Amino acid sequence: WLCFFARGVRAAWRWLDRNVRPIARGVEAAGDLAVRTSRGAVAVGKSAREIGGKVQGWGRERGNAGLKRIGEGMGRFGARLARAGTQAENVAESVEDLGETLTGIAGPDPGPRRPPRRPPSRARELPARRLPAQAAPALPAPAGKRPARAPDGALPEAIRERLRALGRQKRKPSAAVRELIVDICAAREWTSVGELSGWLGMNANNLRKRHLRPLLKAGRLRLRHPESKSHPDQGYGLLRR
Repeated sequence: WLCFFARGVRAAWRWLDRNVRPIARGVEAAGDLAVRTSRGAVAVGKSAREIGGKVQGWGRERGNAGLKRIGEGMGRFGARLARAGTQAENVAESVEDLGETLTGIAGPDPGPRRPPRRPPSRARELPARRLPAQAAPALPAPAGKRPARAPDGALPEAIRERLRALGRQKRKPSAAVRELIVDICAAREWTSVGELSGWLGMNANNLRKRHLRPLLKAGRLRLRHPESKSHPDQGYGLLRR
């Protein structure tokens, strides 16, 4: 019985190792779609509530009871839709967080596995020839993509000094981290989560969940690609007013 159980565990582990990356990407994409849908529902609900209030006001001014009832119904519908959209957005963000966590656990995709090479038969085995060692040519960096970490010269000296001071602290206060993130984004046009993670010495998923999302909700930062949170060239910038 123990051998049968062990074989089942090994088979389940192999299946999970093969499928965890596409599952994580699917969960993250579903969460992103659900977030956008729920935000659309919130926007529609708020608009319906405002229109309902105006219709109700017109009915009250003209003494039209039917128009007043229509406005009240639209207002109630809009309020309920906005509440439901807000609740759905919270659930969708949790699903998106789960996808990001699974992606972080799975790690980068190793790519297709190559089959093992068969050794040549002894009858056709030839003596190996030694070739002079040559350095591999350096590949150019792909155009249009930022490096994982920008050079320190991309930040003002005052911000670099604050980063060094924050790095010497065992516990980083959330308020200090968020103010530093806002100042970094104000000094640059767009900043990726990888750059912020490298500068602050924090895990990218925790940084996104604990600091970047609250700053986005508070209206202090904006996304470079708001239509897709998982965009490969996603960046954070200061909200222009």
